[in-house]
Amino acid sequence: YFLLLESPEYLTQQQPRNALKRINRILGKIKKPLLEALPPKPEGGKQTVKVGALLTPALRRQTILIWIASFAYALVGYFLMNWKPQVLVNAGLSPTQASYVGIINGICGTVGHISIGYLSRWFSEVKLTAFYFAMLTVMLIVFGTITPEPVLLLGTSGIITLFTVGAYTGIFLVSIKFYETDLRSTGVGFVVGWGRVGSIIGPMLGGLLVGAGLDRSYVFAVFASISVVPVITMLMAAGGRLAPGRRSAEPVTSH
Repeated sequence: YFLLLESPEYLTQQQPRNALKRINRILGKIKKPLLEALPPKPEGGKQTVKVGALLTPALRRQTILIWIASFAYALVGYFLMNWKPQVLVNAGLSPTQASYVGIINGICGTVGHISIGYLSRWFSEVKLTAFYFAMLTVMLIVFGTITPEPVLLLGTSGIITLFTVGAYTGIFLVSIKFYETDLRSTGVGFVVGWGRVGSIIGPMLGGLLVGAGLDRSYVFAVFASISVVPVITMLMAAGGRLAPGRRSAEPVTSH
């Protein structure tokens, strides 16, 4: 809250008190040219954004692709969150050994968050997210087929968490880049919402598969096939207009 910079786009559009001073302070920190004056304030004031604004012809394709990616992620991610310890026990680990996965998930999840944020400085967010989902798919297959040795299972579990959390972070990076300032909160909110739908279905599907007594390789093959979906949607989105708001942001730093 205290360290993150406010969006210059937001300050330019809303123009609260001391907006010019606040914008120039931000521009100075990121080594961009300062403004001599604010541009004209957009007419109409703040308006309520409805879901239809996310589905206009210019945005519809990428919006739906991002929604699908979020839904598919949640199916896989929340299955892993709820059922991985039980799967480890079924694979032969003791309950105590399986409980270590919580610590491993915390460490590797943090690495997943930080790594994709760091790499996005140099690589396209959407292609990077597709890569993390692709690696998640590979690691799910590996986890389902490796020898049930505690070190192997727990180590692979941690790598799975790294790519799972990193991929989810990537979906938000893509969403924030894609939607303009006035659509961003609504756009990201719907991404979260579709994820919540998947978070209900994923553990239910996992429970049915595990409860049916299916082998670990079959269970993880099912979820690996689901994790392929966001790989495809992100690569499809990469061919579209991913940052319609970026053009409107550029003049802020060039006045």
